[in-house]
Amino acid sequence: MSTKINMSAWEYRQYTFEAWDSQLCWAYQATQDRRFDRYVAPVAQNYFWQTAEQRIRAQLDAWAHEGWEPTEAVASDAIVLEKLEQIEAAIGLESIFLWIVTCGIALIIQCLVGIQPRRYVVYKPKQFRMEMRRAQCVTVPIQREVLTLPVKAPSIYP
Repeated sequence: MSTKINMSAWEYRQYTFEAWDSQLCWAYQATQDRRFDRYVAPVAQNYFWQTAEQRIRAQLDAWAHEGWEPTEAVASDAIVLEKLEQIEAAIGLESIFLWIVTCGIALIIQCLVGIQPRRYVVYKPKQFRMEMRRAQCVTVPIQREVLTLPVKAPSIYP
């Protein structure tokens, strides 16, 4: 018996990387307008990709030695993020520093307008998820046949 690789049939499996550092996070001070939040998530994904790319590629190479290949490009887009929002309404050291630097002008403006709470958005990596595939190996029996060809006698007439 012989093994034949059937290239028309694929076997699929999910590859996940979840060995993230528990302290790893990416945060920014957001504005009250949430329009810009969608532009920030790819930046966080790139940051997490830079920290874990070598470990992820090493595991993907091990999968490649077993015949697996990714169905899409290996990039930061495959990182699934957890988004946390924190609102800080208290006066912090940043506000006091701002008041000192602006000689109290920022304090007057904030009192007139109202002190806005700070909104922080924190991203944490949950997992790197990617679909992998490999060709299915199908065992096909090979039968050997003996072919006999009729031999045509040579003709004496052209």
